[in-house]
Amino acid sequence: MSEMPDPGHNVWPYKLTAGKLAEILFWALAVLLLFLNLGIGGLRGSEGRWADVVRLMILNGDYLHPMINYEAYFDKPLVSYWLIAGLSLITGTVTELMIRLPSAAAGLVTLWATRLIASRFAGRAAGILSGWILLTAYSFAYWGRLGEADMLNLAFSTLAVGWYVVRRDKTDFGSYLLFGLLCAIGGQTKGLSAIAVPVLAVLADIAISRSWKKHLNWKLFAAGVVSLAVYLLPFLLASAKKDYEDSGLALVFQENIQRYFDSLDHKQAWYAYFIHLPQLMLPWTPILILAIIASVRNWKKADHSERWILVCIAVIFAVFSISDSKRVYYILPILPYCSILCAVFLLSETAGFLEKLRNIVLKIYFWLIPATAAALLGLTVYGYAFGRKIRVIRYGMRESLQLVLPVMLLTALILLVIWALFCRKLAPQLFPNRETGRDFAVCAGACSVLLIAFFGIVMPLASEMFRTEKPFFGQVLSLGEKYRIPKDRIYFFHHNYTNGSFYLKHERKIPVLDHEDTAKKSELGTELAKLLKESQGQRFMVIGQMRYFRKISSPELRQQVLDRLNLIEPSGPAEKPKKNGKKYAVLIFPAP
Repeated sequence: MSEMPDPGHNVWPYKLTAGKLAEILFWALAVLLLFLNLGIGGLRGSEGRWADVVRLMILNGDYLHPMINYEAYFDKPLVSYWLIAGLSLITGTVTELMIRLPSAAAGLVTLWATRLIASRFAGRAAGILSGWILLTAYSFAYWGRLGEADMLNLAFSTLAVGWYVVRRDKTDFGSYLLFGLLCAIGGQTKGLSAIAVPVLAVLADIAISRSWKKHLNWKLFAAGVVSLAVYLLPFLLASAKKDYEDSGLALVFQENIQRYFDSLDHKQAWYAYFIHLPQLMLPWTPILILAIIASVRNWKKADHSERWILVCIAVIFAVFSISDSKRVYYILPILPYCSILCAVFLLSETAGFLEKLRNIVLKIYFWLIPATAAALLGLTVYGYAFGRKIRVIRYGMRESLQLVLPVMLLTALILLVIWALFCRKLAPQLFPNRETGRDFAVCAGACSVLLIAFFGIVMPLASEMFRTEKPFFGQVLSLGEKYRIPKDRIYFFHHNYTNGSFYLKHERKIPVLDHEDTAKKSELGTELAKLLKESQGQRFMVIGQMRYFRKISSPELRQQVLDRLNLIEPSGPAEKPKKNGKKYAVLIFPAP
């Protein structure tokens, strides 16, 4: 007679243990959070830069000289473009999905590398918890689903440190080389921060452990030379083309080194990251603050791993804060280390005041879950019963309610199921305090569900329904075909519109009238007036944003243009049409 499996060990006949089930659940939620409905919705943020650069790379067969609307654009290195181009060549087209896939995949790599670092330095339990904390930080989902280079930069940075912790006691050439190559490739995704952060993390560990002497050898320097050559190679190959206006290396110096000490823009107060970092770590900001205080207080008693993590955070934070150029997403590379520190703090066994505050915070979060579910259920019932009477429907919200209300209902039910299950039986064994473990587990699970519902369903649907830029340029294409306007008679006004260049998909440069780099404010509209005068009955189209048409210096020309606009991009929900100057408009002359 066969023995019955141990219910505490094997959950199913396929030897699926509770630990393996938790792993599957973690990665399944990570995939859903990063990839669900990823291709839905038009371009957001700076995605248009990557979209048009890759479109022209494939169109021209030139992968060394990035351009936007056939104008040189080497502000970012090449690897992030190459990854999108590789995917687009496989599918045969550049789409929003292809643009975002590398970032989403980089998010999975970042999670894996963060868990690896935490496991090696602070134990398997810390690895698991740090993964959940990073996964459920809102900023991770936001930038992981955005088709830019920030998540790629973070992935290579974290992966390089992950490789170091695996090989930290090795002094062979291969170990040094792979670390250097990961830094070099990371530096080619966005900038030098992908090199600086891993180096700072390694130096912090070497300083604490006082192991710097054994790493001062020829193999380290040889690997550094090879890695530097790999980093420089794309720039050197690109410089061979004499008629290309931008220099990749010059822009690396300008955008990374010169901007660090003397930024022309992106200026913020010295304390900006004291605001940005708590924002990025939501909803775990209270835990992070308590963890930092606890680590500082326990510095003398702390082991090497906790000291290293705290020093990493302090050094990275200080280096970014000293910079004259600041943006909230610049400091994303600090998130894995903050997540690890939070995990170590959650696993601490002391019963001090800070740990009591930690437990209170988790308890508040724990009871917020059913409260949130109840609120969502109430809003769902109210929406179905009285949705037609809500005033904001005048902005076009009725259609969205029909899609959002089922999502809210499903999310509320899942939250209640998670809360009820963890309340009854699923107390994790990772924590010395089982109640603390239960509270954290239900909070992490609930945050995952909320983030998936918001970023994976609500935001894509809202983007598809209310972001008007993509459908507007579809209308522009239809107008051009309807009135048989030659492509060489289509112009941009005052600005090189990146998203417009991508959506119009012209195979030649779209000229820019009164370009912002050359036109004086007092003479804005001079080239447009000349074109109107010399058109000789040949129909042309001018595409511009309303704010620029409204700034035409000549009152007569300005009024003439505003009165004759043939197509204006509609305003979205809660947008005031008269004040929204970033909306596009089209002037066709002679009028059809």
